[in-house]
Amino acid sequence: MLIIFIKTNIYIGIISLIIVVIYLLVGNYLTKKANYFFKGQRKYTDKLINLLGETIAGLKDIKTSNIENSLNKKYDYERKGWANKYSIRRKYIIGYQVHLKWLIYIFKIILYLLLSYLLFKGKISLGLIILFITYYDQIIGYCTSFITDFSNLRDYNVSLNRTYELLEFDILDNIVYGNVNNNRCNKKSYCKKNYFSFTILFIF
Repeated sequence: MLIIFIKTNIYIGIISLIIVVIYLLVGNYLTKKANYFFKGQRKYTDKLINLLGETIAGLKDIKTSNIENSLNKKYDYERKGWANKYSIRRKYIIGYQVHLKWLIYIFKIILYLLLSYLLFKGKISLGLIILFITYYDQIIGYCTSFITDFSNLRDYNVSLNRTYELLEFDILDNIVYGNVNNNRCNKKSYCKKNYFSFTILFIF
């Protein structure tokens, strides 16, 4: 379609090509940023689910230790992180679905004005104008479908990577060890001395 535009009128062809390139670049940028924050949103979702599971499993210990306030702060922190990622992602989605459409309409008005000018000059016919308008709408529709499909592929890739992480998960790699140096307990004299001290303390 763009080739037909260029062959028919070089100016209309160049303007249409510029419109398509700008639309693809801006649309790809907005959907890519939305996907990035969607990935962060899913990470906070995982943290909240894990925290909920740990809370349910250790409910008695939580009540006994009286750490409800600290746990609530932890929930609030993770929830705010999720909400922040969600709100930023919504801004990029709205930017693609609403604001980018206004850009297309502005380009469409410019194209219509150029076609009207060429019609009054007698350089193109009314049939060509109808053809240009129809092809322009089809080109924008194809670009929108391409950007949407590519954005969906990014979202599917996030879910696929999460699946791989679950399949390759190794609990030994996620154990957090302490940093207390207890090498001195390997010395028999030190351990015997402390054992004797603890025994005397217990007797008295």
